[in-house]
Amino acid sequence: MTDLTTKWPHTSPQANEDLADGTDHFIQSDLLSLTTALSAEHREVLVLCGLLGYDYETAAEILELPLGTIRSRLARARDHMTLLLQESEQCLETGS
Repeated sequence: MTDLTTKWPHTSPQANEDLADGTDHFIQSDLLSLTTALSAEHREVLVLCGLLGYDYETAAEILELPLGTIRSRLARARDHMTLLLQESEQCLETGS
């Protein structure tokens, strides 16, 4: 598994803990619930690249897919998650 602090030196374990302890609109279970709205193909790429920090090439090897497919799926997964987060935030603000 890739060490995220080596891959992205601007993040630290303490920073990650601070984010996890923050008072954001969403708790971890809410975010996990939102990911279930993604297709399995989009979810697996989002987890590998976005959460676990694998680069596109490694994700392509793991999933045995072309690199372009990984990039496309990740872009679509991010777009979908952004939309879902915006909709969830609106629901929290309006109470509906």
